[in-house]
Amino acid sequence: MRRRSPRRTRRSNGVAVGRTRRIAISTIPGARARRQPRPRTGDSPAATGDRAGARTAPNEGRMKRHVPMRQTREQRFWARVEKTSSCWFLRSKPNDQGYGIFDNRGQKEKAHRVAWELTNGPIPDGLNVLHNCPGGDNRRCCNPAHLWLGTLKDNSQDMMAKGTNKKQLLAGEDNPKAKLTWVKVREIRERLSTGGVTQLQLAAEYGCKRVAISYIATGRNWKEPNDCRQAA
Repeated sequence: MRRRSPRRTRRSNGVAVGRTRRIAISTIPGARARRQPRPRTGDSPAATGDRAGARTAPNEGRMKRHVPMRQTREQRFWARVEKTSSCWFLRSKPNDQGYGIFDNRGQKEKAHRVAWELTNGPIPDGLNVLHNCPGGDNRRCCNPAHLWLGTLKDNSQDMMAKGTNKKQLLAGEDNPKAKLTWVKVREIRERLSTGGVTQLQLAAEYGCKRVAISYIATGRNWKEPNDCRQAA
């Protein structure tokens, strides 16, 4: 059987490459070593002699990039507050209820509560931050001088006294949607007290729902001024 001749050795980038092994030229007798660059006249060894060392520190001698410090919650909040001679407003879109909203890194917080916490400390459990603006309560206001703490009862009484409770319904005949009058209500109560008629019959006669007749009978609705009965 004829033996195959070995593949010729080729050279690439100063290295002799065979089929199964690589031989550096520096190990071959008579091979010329790679010539090193000569330093220029007048250059110091630190500038030209240690080129490899200079390559290991590419940022040496450059100005370091300034990395700003991360702002705190207090700094970010007050930076967005617009202060006037009376009320202070957070430059943000209010929510559906009219309160200013502070975006604390994805967490939505009411601006007036944040202003109170940053000025007076944590809000105690069971208390709310209420408004007392001189020109009328403004839900967007976050001036700590216009805020005070109170319970839910204090909040309801304060809104009723100032007439700012939009959900408050007018009672009795003052309600424009009322289907009955005081004359009819007193007549219904008198007929229920004497008996002989059901609430369903009275509802059909007076054009209202049976539950309305029930609330009239128990005193839950259409309370008399001197009626001390408790709502059922």
